[in-house]
Amino acid sequence: MIVVCVAGGRYTQDMYGLHVQNITTADDGIYYCRAEVDAAGRYDERAIEVIVYSKLECVSLPVTPLNNNSAIMSS
Repeated sequence: MIVVCVAGGRYTQDMYGLHVQNITTADDGIYYCRAEVDAAGRYDERAIEVIVYSKLECVSLPVTPLNNNSAIMSS
């Protein structure tokens, strides 16, 4: 996914980069920063891949024991 965003709302920009407030897995993607390079008189672009890891949640499932030292988990 390629993400295009403009500073404002959840996105803020400063001299260190782009900040995303309240980030979620929906924010995963490739972000591009484009800036004018005064010395060269042109635009330059950099890509940053953002990977958002979600919090794992443990759940209990019913377990049915089998005779051969194994079990079946079902939902």
